[in-house]
Amino acid sequence: MKINHVLLPNLELDEKFQLPKEYKVFLNKYLENLYFEIASDSIAMSEAVNGIIAELLLYKELRVDWYEIVNELLEYNETPIAYSENYGKKLFGFDSQWLQTDVHCIYNHRFIMQLLKKPMLDYEHLILQLVQPNGYIYNPTVSITNPKTRMKSELFMSLAMGFEIVGTGKIPEISRKIISNLEHTNYIAAEYFKIRALKIINKDINQYIILANENLLQKCNTGNGYADFDVKDKIDDYMGTTKRISRDKMVGSPLITNYASELSKKLTSESQEAFNESLIEYSNHLRVNPLDILAFKMRDLEADFGESITPFEVFSAYVIINKNK
Repeated sequence: MKINHVLLPNLELDEKFQLPKEYKVFLNKYLENLYFEIASDSIAMSEAVNGIIAELLLYKELRVDWYEIVNELLEYNETPIAYSENYGKKLFGFDSQWLQTDVHCIYNHRFIMQLLKKPMLDYEHLILQLVQPNGYIYNPTVSITNPKTRMKSELFMSLAMGFEIVGTGKIPEISRKIISNLEHTNYIAAEYFKIRALKIINKDINQYIILANENLLQKCNTGNGYADFDVKDKIDDYMGTTKRISRDKMVGSPLITNYASELSKKLTSESQEAFNESLIEYSNHLRVNPLDILAFKMRDLEADFGESITPFEVFSAYVIINKNK
């Protein structure tokens, strides 16, 4: 069974594939906590996606009624919402903002309904309403951040998701132009989403982008997987200045490594061979050390900058371990 989700390229649920016991323990614990929260009507749309894929990986079937959960807690007036009301109440200063619809939750709702083979909403209409005059696709009532200072991976992810939902024939021309004329970003995730969007509109990747991605992959290879970016390339989008990075640490991520794998498909055969060798090494490493998934470390902070092991990192590691032997 192939899982068709833009954030999880190449994820297949195959009985011949191995799910390390450490990942089974992690996902069982995740589901246990998620079920507990759902009993209190607290869930995010992204968590529903996590729960569904985790159940399919662990049990080869769905154990709870995800359609009822999404229908009752993650829809409002026949529109997908990112968070249930009780989930929003748990977030500091978020009580009045929990009712929101963004591209990510629309995409995830569609993904869930397709997988469950349940009635679909008018996702195309919802996405076209979010197309901005500059061509980007996002909900300005959720976030008013200027596109110049938004994370490029977020902007390009929303374009890729929106394009997939709307389909080639109905993508606005302004959105086609903006994705076709973007400069290289030095971020693996952003470049992956860009290529995914370009593929939907049948636009070839030019040689400049291929060479830039070849250089990007070389710089982002940590020896144990690929990082999203080389810390030396961190630039303040607003000021245009280099950020302080002397104590930042570049760490490999299974999720980003899968995106890197997609970028590698456009490289020269020699570069692709070198990439595949590093991928096999990382696969072997994860097979022996499945929990060696580190969080980003920033400057003098003791705490991790974000979580390290998440369901999506586990799903991605599962792909790497089983497809690169």
